[in-house]
Amino acid sequence: MDSVKAAIVGLGWWGDKLATALAGNKRMEVAACFARNEAAREKFAQRYNSRAAESYEALASDPGVDAIFLAT
Repeated sequence: MDSVKAAIVGLGWWGDKLATALAGNKRMEVAACFARNEAAREKFAQRYNSRAAESYEALASDPGVDAIFLAT
């Protein structure tokens, strides 16, 4: 079974907790992220080896994303 590629919106404390939990799960991975703050999303993407989306709309229409976690 392929892993579920998840995205996280809201990259503060809860977003980080979700990403950490996903990183320890063999069936899911953090594929992308989004926050309004560009520096925050770039830092988060680098930390979790994922890509930073430029907008929520881009994230929602990304064919490489199977699920979106909202940590807002």
